[in-house]
Amino acid sequence: MTSAPVTGTPAGPRQALPPQAPAPFPTRGRERRPETGPPSGMERARAVVSGLLEGTPGRMRLIGAAAVAAALALGAASANAVLQSRAAVERAANNTAQVVRVQSIHVDLLRADAIATNAFLVGGLEPPEQRAAYDAAMSRVARSVAAAAAAQPADGRALGALSDQVQKYGALVEQARSNNRLGLPVGAQYLKQASAGLRADAIPILAAISKANEHRSAAEFGRAGSRWQLVIGVLGIAVLAGVAVWLARRTHRYLNLSLTGATALVLLALLAALWVIGSVDARTTQVADNDYAHAVALADVRTAANDARSNESLTLIARGSGS
Repeated sequence: MTSAPVTGTPAGPRQALPPQAPAPFPTRGRERRPETGPPSGMERARAVVSGLLEGTPGRMRLIGAAAVAAALALGAASANAVLQSRAAVERAANNTAQVVRVQSIHVDLLRADAIATNAFLVGGLEPPEQRAAYDAAMSRVARSVAAAAAAQPADGRALGALSDQVQKYGALVEQARSNNRLGLPVGAQYLKQASAGLRADAIPILAAISKANEHRSAAEFGRAGSRWQLVIGVLGIAVLAGVAVWLARRTHRYLNLSLTGATALVLLALLAALWVIGSVDARTTQVADNDYAHAVALADVRTAANDARSNESLTLIARGSGS
């Protein structure tokens, strides 16, 4: 008995399906952040500052710091203005003293020249009192030149040149005296040369030194009254007033006792500093317009008188009146 043939595909080895990747786990829109280390010191500081300045309390802290800074700036400006005013007055006093000192050198030089030329009018041996007066004037010149060089280093170079010219003048006068005692006419020529050199070389140096110190004095007198302190003070008061208005709007307290007291103290300090600086400015202006101006004018008069006396004697000598 035979079996019926089986129709269909012949049986063979079963093929394995290719492996499939697992489905990704749903993240619902969230991404994994890369792992980082602990925050740095700068980041922590920024976080602290942000926390302190956040919101209305943070702004109040910032406004308070601005008010403190304005008060400190006003105090520093007031102290600096007072110190600068005092220093300017001291420098102005030194410069004015130098002007008076240089004027005295000018007066003594022309006085010595007037005495020397006047002594030639008598001829022969000069009177002892005139000789003593001439020596005293030249001694004062030497001492004043040394004192001026020590008091004002900026004039040291010019005063050194002046000292050389004074020594040349003294040497020519001694030659003129020696020839005059011998009755030689050349003595008058030495005297004329000495006087001409004094006016051509020494006197211009004195005038330049005096003018430089006058300019420095005027500049220092102008610096004695500071105006920047007033400007900074007004700005500081404005900042404190702005802080008070801002606090009143935020806290509905129209009068903050602490802030009002601080503003009053700052205002009193500003007024006191302005009063001190104004007093110094008024005093320096008074000194510049009165005492200092009178001293310079008196020195100019004495200088002109001695110069005229010396020129008169030289004219008489040149005409032969001394014989």
